Amino acid sequence: MRFHQVQALIVASLAVLAYGSATTNLAPIEGYEIIIPEWEFQDDISPRTEKVVLNGTVQEVLADLRSYDSLYAQVLGSESGSTTTSSALEEPNKFDLSHVVCHKFPLGSVPVVKEGINDLKRIRHRRAKLEVGRGKCALMSCEFKTAIWWCNDDDNPKTMRTFDGIAQGAEKQILIHLLDEADSGTDSDHDDCDHGHHHHHLRHIKDQLDDLEPPTHLQLLHQLLCVRTPDPPLPEDILIEIDSVLQQQASHRVLTLAGSIQPTITLKRANQKSVRVTLWQGDITTLTGITAITNAANSQGLGCFQPPHRCIDNVIHAAAGPRLRNECYRVMNERGRELGPGEAIVTDAYCLPAKHVVHTVGPQLQRGSKPTTNETLQLAQCYRSVLDAVEPLPATPDGRKIVALCGISTGLFAYPARDAAAVAVSAVADWLEHHEDTSITDIIFNTFTDADHAVYQEILASPPHTSWMGRAAPTFTPPASANHPPLIQCDSLDRARQWLDAADAVIVSAGAGLSASVGLDYTSSALFAKNFPGFLKYGLRTLYSVFGFNSWPTEQVRWGYYFTHLAMVTSWPKSGMYRTLISWLERFGENAHVRTSNADGLFIANGLSPERLSTPQGSYSVFQCLANCRPEATMASAPLVTDAQAFLDPVSQILTEPSKVPLCKFCNGKMNICVRAGHWFNEKPFENGEKRWKQFRRDVVHREERTTVILELGVGMSTPGVLRWPNEDLVMRGGGRVKLVRVGKGPETAVPWDLEADGLATSIDGEISAVVSELLAARA
Repeated sequence: MRFHQVQALIVASLAVLAYGSATTNLAPIEGYEIIIPEWEFQDDISPRTEKVVLNGTVQEVLADLRSYDSLYAQVLGSESGSTTTSSALEEPNKFDLSHVVCHKFPLGSVPVVKEGINDLKRIRHRRAKLEVGRGKCALMSCEFKTAIWWCNDDDNPKTMRTFDGIAQGAEKQILIHLLDEADSGTDSDHDDCDHGHHHHHLRHIKDQLDDLEPPTHLQLLHQLLCVRTPDPPLPEDILIEIDSVLQQQASHRVLTLAGSIQPTITLKRANQKSVRVTLWQGDITTLTGITAITNAANSQGLGCFQPPHRCIDNVIHAAAGPRLRNECYRVMNERGRELGPGEAIVTDAYCLPAKHVVHTVGPQLQRGSKPTTNETLQLAQCYRSVLDAVEPLPATPDGRKIVALCGISTGLFAYPARDAAAVAVSAVADWLEHHEDTSITDIIFNTFTDADHAVYQEILASPPHTSWMGRAAPTFTPPASANHPPLIQCDSLDRARQWLDAADAVIVSAGAGLSASVGLDYTSSALFAKNFPGFLKYGLRTLYSVFGFNSWPTEQVRWGYYFTHLAMVTSWPKSGMYRTLISWLERFGENAHVRTSNADGLFIANGLSPERLSTPQGSYSVFQCLANCRPEATMASAPLVTDAQAFLDPVSQILTEPSKVPLCKFCNGKMNICVRAGHWFNEKPFENGEKRWKQFRRDVVHREERTTVILELGVGMSTPGVLRWPNEDLVMRGGGRVKLVRVGKGPETAVPWDLEADGLATSIDGEISAVVSELLAARA
């Protein structure tokens, strides 16, 4: 077991059983027999070949490892406790067998136990031997204030392999509790008819929980917590379970180390640390190593109660968990009044990677109106109040004090984005000028959209903001330095990297999220409005909205759209991310295959050999007869797209020349791009790709001496039967030789419980381009 593997064992051991105080010989249930866990590993830290078998709780095993070899003592260190497993835990007691009895305990957190066991099972050359039969208990850990016992009261023995079902049941327990709450809360809110319908709907959801996928479980959890009021409070055991689910989800998220973001402006101060002013685009809830993040709250201060809203208030509360709303509720009750524009309150951050959240309320405008003088002053006061609130907070362990400022009032509160950015920068500059001895070392202006980011770049680079504090000498970071990416971290990223390094063969499985990561986002209204203004009058707003649209007034309008669309895709800029991916694939030669549901041809455009590709959903490179009159009724699209460009009206984007409308050469009927959008889809042009895919599976994936890793990029739940479920099926039937790395954004990135429990699948929730770069750049 190498040094980094031993460190993984420490983390896993302390996460496995995060709720005990010290071991004891007393079983938690009278009359139950105690089973002592057995931990086995092949030693490769020293030149020995024998297997090492250790008995006891994870803490006892750590102590034995220290005495087994001095090198283990160096790696393990002297501390046996950790407070990193849950924000809900108390400080650990000193590990002492002599005086603490831990047989009185509340419900432990099963997901935390599961996560620890998963990590233990992933370590090379080690396994845990444990079988708990009826009437038996295993004391897995006794590290914190509460013990974790693994007890069994049925005839089926429980082992590491069957633990997955227990963990999934824990998440189900949370959802059932919240659904029951929601059901009981409707009695006074609805009449008999409405209540009956609502009750039936909730009952149906509960009955279907076992059939729902992990992403749906997580989405349902966030929705139920979003609409739940903080009074009455949730039971503590349910809160512990929710914390564990959110922390497990967070362990798969890509986090950005706030202190590593390159500054835009550095303000030098005599005898004090410099103040770094930074512009960063991304999700504010993924910043780690940071003192506080800002929440653009409402006057009630309790978060947003509407799940469809994509406001920052919702995003922050969803990631932090219900304890954040509970604290907001207590603080607001103590205040005895609502938050006014420009005021701020501070809370802990709970399951967020930040330490604190500063909630402030900006002015609310009528959409389209110009801000008044008073509203401008209120918005400026928001930023001053946030900085005032951060000033007394403790610094990070490295002595820095970092705060991220979001755009306040610019969403539903309708403050014009450019005006708001100018106010934000001016307010911060003014505050710094009047607080030359501030303890704040880093101020991050956080943006989310490309448009907002461009506005802040312009304002930060223009007078009067270039002068900043009157008595400070600002240093502007050159563009080359500013482009250095910040450091990122993610537990599952390290795991995926190890799997890919050890792979004999690889499959890249690519969905729409991969195209979106290079800007070709089918859900983007901004992309559509920029490139297809002539088609907005038909009610179309995104590229996805065209799928299934049949209200074209004429064929010339329809083909005006398709020729415009295909010309845009054909000229899409080459991507460094695609080049990295394809260069890495080339290392595997015939032992690599790309299977994509994307019809855009970006893999081929960026240099992938067609012999390494299959496209089961079709391709824009082919037109087909819409009636699919015969398999041969297809044609290459490129010449027609090129020829049509001269006949597209520059304003309406309609095809002005009727003779340029494609017609089937066999039946003279309508044609369409050859994609799987209906029963008429023509499979013929893609037969060779499907044959290559089947041959690859036979020759490579199913060979016993090879290990294969599926790198799944941007595959969501819109058509899971095309890539997502087949990928999972390959892993399940792979006999441990096939592993899945799922990369994407949001809850849809989650992998099945059982595959993760067996160490066969993991997920990475983050920007695909950044993840690909981190995984493959040094290996391409």
